[in-house]
Amino acid sequence: MSRIRVGHLASARAGQGAGDGGPLRFLLGAMLTLAFSLGTTAWAQPRPNNRGDVTKEQVERAIKEGVRFLKSEQRADGSWLDRDPKAKAGTTSLVTLALLTAGESPEEPKVAKALSYLQGFTADDMRSIYAVSLQTMAFAAADPKRYELRIAANAAWLERAQLKPGDVHLYPGSWTYTPAKERSGDNSNTQYALLGLNAASEAGVPIKPEVWALSRAYWERGQRNDGGWNYYPDEGQSSSGSMSCAGVSSLIITGLRRYQGHEVLVGDNVRMCGEGSFNPALQRGIDWLAANFSVTQNINRGQQWKYYYLYGLERAGRLAGVRMFGPHDWYREGARELVAAQGKTTGEWKGSEVYDTFPELATSFALLFLSSICMPRAIWMRCACGDPAPCRLSVR
Repeated sequence: MSRIRVGHLASARAGQGAGDGGPLRFLLGAMLTLAFSLGTTAWAQPRPNNRGDVTKEQVERAIKEGVRFLKSEQRADGSWLDRDPKAKAGTTSLVTLALLTAGESPEEPKVAKALSYLQGFTADDMRSIYAVSLQTMAFAAADPKRYELRIAANAAWLERAQLKPGDVHLYPGSWTYTPAKERSGDNSNTQYALLGLNAASEAGVPIKPEVWALSRAYWERGQRNDGGWNYYPDEGQSSSGSMSCAGVSSLIITGLRRYQGHEVLVGDNVRMCGEGSFNPALQRGIDWLAANFSVTQNINRGQQWKYYYLYGLERAGRLAGVRMFGPHDWYREGARELVAAQGKTTGEWKGSEVYDTFPELATSFALLFLSSICMPRAIWMRCACGDPAPCRLSVR
């Protein structure tokens, strides 16, 4: 199965000293420079500028202040306060992932202490899809070789927790909150399970093909007529921004490509060379995000889960390999919104609804968006062949 390769930055961390930023910090700055300088190339669409454009320096400062805030909230044992008691160590995993993504070294004392704390919890200790998935992502971002056994154990746990045909509750191919499968699956838990499994796969852990296939079928069945997704596949409410981002990301993780080549090998000859088409389910999801785009709210849900949504938007844009949703430069518009919304003295982000009211969570999601530096250069440039659309990501 061909799957999008998004890559980790672990190799960039090799030899990085504690507290000095090292090559990863340099890479973050270089990629921000690339993102902002290439944003003015001819193929980019016009951007709204009602708040004034955002600069590379503003984004770097926002990231630095967000990191400072999160570090200041760390407790003596290396953890952050669990905001959801059912997701043990989930907050600590999320914050640790955000710090690593923002360029902090695994050897930096506070990050090292957080990783040490997380090693004290196995998947069976946590028994939460969110917590296990986030811990897997944090370990893979820190050092996939060092944490190889833990990543593999978490991946196997997530595979077993997937709802299967014949289970009592609805939606085979999805995940619910715990491995007990005491309720129907939902798109949010399923998104995070797949993000965790994708991180494990990129760390070299083999994932069962049937897990990807079953989940891909689940997302395809659950897509609404308008091209978006909701929390449950049969929920009556309108499609939401956060769940539509989850749908786009999850289709890609489970093996779909936005552009599918039609080439076939017949003997020693390649037939239909250069021919292909856009995957309709994936393209409909991308089109929905383009038509309904917003960074000021979670589309059709207002301020509920806004920062969670923005991280989902980053995932969808990066995994799909698109710089623009319609006329919207998703990174620039999101960065402008986040820079404006950050607490000027505290460095935190804080929303007004649900879990966004907890600044550790909102700040972590904001940093994960702003630190989206791993996007391949192809997203920002024309194809060498002259295709006016951004190049597609490489596949494996």
